[in-house]
Amino acid sequence: MIKRHFSVGMTGEVNKRREKNIWQRRFWERVIRNEDDLHNYFDYIYYNPVKHGYVNKPFDWTYSTFRRDVKRGLYSMEWGSNIEPDSIKNFNFE
Repeated sequence: MIKRHFSVGMTGEVNKRREKNIWQRRFWERVIRNEDDLHNYFDYIYYNPVKHGYVNKPFDWTYSTFRRDVKRGLYSMEWGSNIEPDSIKNFNFE
């Protein structure tokens, strides 16, 4: 619904100019099928700053909810600091 609001003008016609400025075409919503699937997504999201060289471990990336999940006991503070990138599920949705 949110994407439609930005992508479709008041007349109901697709506003391609606005759509290009907001949405990246290669990204789509995904259905989370079960709890394991959800955990795989979180692992992928939390590990991304490490994978791209911004930080050495997910805990150091202050722009995520990783620290909240450490406080909740879902992850250890050191999770992701000694992981081989290939061990995190690679989501390629193209």
